[in-house]
Amino acid sequence: MAARLAHLLDSRLYVLHAIPLQVYAGDSTLIVQKAVEDEARESLRTYAAKIPQLRTMKHEEVVLSASATDAISIVVNEKKIGLVVVGSHGRSGLKKLVLGSVAESTVRQLRCPVLVVGPHCQLRPEPLKSVLLAADLLYSSLRPAQYAAAIVRQTGATLTIAHVFPASDPRRADPAQTERAAKTLRQLAPQDLYLEKRVHIETAVGAPGEELTAIAAKVNATLIVMGVHEHLAMADHLPWATMSQVVRSAPCPVLAVQAHIV
Repeated sequence: MAARLAHLLDSRLYVLHAIPLQVYAGDSTLIVQKAVEDEARESLRTYAAKIPQLRTMKHEEVVLSASATDAISIVVNEKKIGLVVVGSHGRSGLKKLVLGSVAESTVRQLRCPVLVVGPHCQLRPEPLKSVLLAADLLYSSLRPAQYAAAIVRQTGATLTIAHVFPASDPRRADPAQTERAAKTLRQLAPQDLYLEKRVHIETAVGAPGEELTAIAAKVNATLIVMGVHEHLAMADHLPWATMSQVVRSAPCPVLAVQAHIV
C-alpha cells in the first residue's frame, strides 16, 4: 500500500525496520549488534525486492536499533516525512480499546498523518477513488477535512462526509438537528465547483464504528480519513474504540490525522 501511494503521489518511500537494542555480556555488545543490523539489512533488501513497485521508484531501506515507535519518530524528523504507513492486526491488548501497540503509539505521538492498514484492507486498482471522512460536529474535524479535500483534488476521487449520532444522543430524533448537522458537515469541504460535485453527506444513528464501516461499504470507500484527538467525540467515551473497530473491519486503510497542532 505504501509503495502504491508513493508511486501515485510521486513521493520518495523509506522502508523502515526497527531492531530492539540488545545488551550482551562483556565487550561484544557493539560487535554483535552490528552483526544483527547487517543481517537485518540483508533481510530487508530481500523483503523489498518482493514488492514490484519498489523496483522502479525512488526508495531507501532503513534499519535502526531502537524501539519501533522511536525508530519511526527518528526517521520522520530526520527525513521530514509527510506520511507514515503502518500495519495493524488489531489483536494486541483489549480489542475494543487499541489499534495494536505500534500503530496506536505512532498515531498518538506523531504530528504527521498516519495511514493504518488493517487486516481486511484490500489492494484496489485505484487506491484513492472514494474517500470517506468520518467527522464530528466540532472544530477538530477541520484539519482532517483539509487533508481529505486535498486528496480529492489531486486524485479526482469522490468525498463522502459522514457523522454518526450515538443512539443516546437526543439530537438523533430531531429532523431540524439532523438537517443542521448535514449543513455543518458540508461546510467542512471548501466551497468550489470542483469539490461541490464530488461531495456527498451521510448521517447515521447507532454504534459509530459499525455505522462508519457500513457507510464505507455503501460508498465503496478506498480510504477513510479520521481525526485524532485526546477524546474522540465519536468513541462513546472510549477514546480509541471507534478507530480500532474501523481499522479492524474496513476493507480499506484509515488515515489518522491529528485534529490540530499545538
